[in-house]
Amino acid sequence: MSYDKNLAAAEEPSKILLHHSGNAIDTVAGIISLHRSKWIDEGYDLIIHNGESFAGTGKKNNGTVNICMAGNWMRQLPPAESINELVRILVQQCNALGVDPSEIMGHRDVGKNNCPGSALHAYLPDIRARVADRLKKEVAEAKPKAKKEVKNVRRKKEDI
Repeated sequence: MSYDKNLAAAEEPSKILLHHSGNAIDTVAGIISLHRSKWIDEGYDLIIHNGESFAGTGKKNNGTVNICMAGNWMRQLPPAESINELVRILVQQCNALGVDPSEIMGHRDVGKNNCPGSALHAYLPDIRARVADRLKKEVAEAKPKAKKEVKNVRRKKEDI
């Protein structure tokens, strides 16, 4: 995956970027406070902490949805409940925005950093596959099931 230089000009998000807080500050309030001390806002659309999602502002990010997984995921994966919440949110975002699961990336895929952590980044193919499977399942469940309708047809004597 490569960075689309025209991404900033996009009106609707076309990619979803995963981040991690990557430091000892792993509370939602701590993440927001740290970001606001360096920038005008935290820049995340969502923050996932201990299996729960919290809305951010994402004001600075045109063309992307930015999701932060609270914690440092360089050597280990986030807890299962956080991964499950991430997949749920990703399915929702892909559905709402028409984003293909292949466009779910780590921050490091578009910038020079180690975000969203080596362990979480290595797990991205599995996350994309889970999202794609859930999207396919939702589409299949939404399709109306074809009814086999058997009509009792009476023929006229002269048609036989």
